Amino acid sequence: MGLGTLLPQNEPVECDAGPGGDLRLMTPNVGTSSTARKEKSISRARQETVFSRLKQFNVLDTHFHHGGFNNEAMMSKHQICFDAVLVITQLKLMLGVDTFFKSPEMDGVSYTMP
Repeated sequence: MGLGTLLPQNEPVECDAGPGGDLRLMTPNVGTSSTARKEKSISRARQETVFSRLKQFNVLDTHFHHGGFNNEAMMSKHQICFDAVLVITQLKLMLGVDTFFKSPEMDGVSYTMP
């Protein structure tokens, strides 16, 4: 929500879907060839794999309950917990504890704005 307002006008973003008319949104069907579209699909699947690893810790869609009444302290604790989950997830991927597939070559994908 609101991502479009934060991006420069010439900055494209890869997404699943979006409102029509915004040329910055690179949806799955945007690609110069079927090979380019397949490479994009593989990259999106890889990102979803990372999200699924984060979801194992309930940090993406569960309310954070460890802050008390001080909002600033709560946000600080939330950031520390989220950062810890990111580090654990990255270490598990780097050490081969979680399997991950090889990133595709993105040579055929063009992000040049029309």
